Amino acid sequence: MKNGEHEAVHGGSESERAMFHPYWPDVDLDTLRVKFYQLYIAVEQSPAATAITDTEGRIEYVNRRFLEVTGYSREELIGKTPAMIQSGMTPDHVYRELWQTLRSGRVWRGELQNRKKSGELYWEAETITPVRDDSGRIRHFIAVFHNIAERKRLEEELEQQATRDHLTGTQNRRAFDVAMRKAVRQAERSDNTFSLLLFDIDHFKSINDQHGHDTGDIILKRLATLVGQTLRSTDLLARWGGEEFAILLQDTTAQGASIFAERLRQQVAETRLHGLAVTISLGIAEYRRGDDPEAILARADSALYRAKRSGRNRVGIADTQE
Repeated sequence: MKNGEHEAVHGGSESERAMFHPYWPDVDLDTLRVKFYQLYIAVEQSPAATAITDTEGRIEYVNRRFLEVTGYSREELIGKTPAMIQSGMTPDHVYRELWQTLRSGRVWRGELQNRKKSGELYWEAETITPVRDDSGRIRHFIAVFHNIAERKRLEEELEQQATRDHLTGTQNRRAFDVAMRKAVRQAERSDNTFSLLLFDIDHFKSINDQHGHDTGDIILKRLATLVGQTLRSTDLLARWGGEEFAILLQDTTAQGASIFAERLRQQVAETRLHGLAVTISLGIAEYRRGDDPEAILARADSALYRAKRSGRNRVGIADTQE
């Protein structure tokens, strides 16, 4: 132990008895010192990162695991607040709720995304407990946390599996359906609109028959990458099924969608995918008040069918009377 720690364990004073009196009122001072040392060793060697702060959040103690997780030294942490490890990624309302809970004398439990000294982000599951003195006044807070990076990674992996197409990495049909319903609700509450674009690869069966399904899969992946690079962050691309894809164009009229679709059609036609010339046909439908997702999809699908029937490698726009 360092000198300061040695004095904390073995320094004789009535403050030691006052500290532990509520818990061991009839125990002599030497026994209290032994118990204090046992507690210190248990916390210091705990696999859970632990910190003790005053009521203003200033750090008074951290154990070894806390140092290992954060990468800071005790000298860098003591006297500072946990703000020095905050990443800025956790919403402010989480911290407001945290402090409201602690100052009311209750235990707070939650998840925080913090930052190591190296700059690396990490997730932690944390429990913070108010510590009261003999009179019931809150004197300290004890924070105990576990690094849950692996759990978060697995959760993200499961989320990806649930919402992503395994071949192209785009959203899958289920996730796109959720996004469509959300877009309809938002449009119903505002004057905003959106457009749906359906497209598929012309003569894709012939590609599979002549070049094999592995080549077909490569073309699907490269087409998804090409299309994804043309989208805004607010747009959404999904593999609808087979060689068919869907794009949700937020805040976009049918006219704006047709300009985008024509540009996309030309870009695909001018790009060789896995050494092959490929074209796409596209159908567009704009949201109309009162539409449900099924109605918009039906109009876009009808427009796509007309584009293919007209010779393929074309853009079809849903009739306003449909």
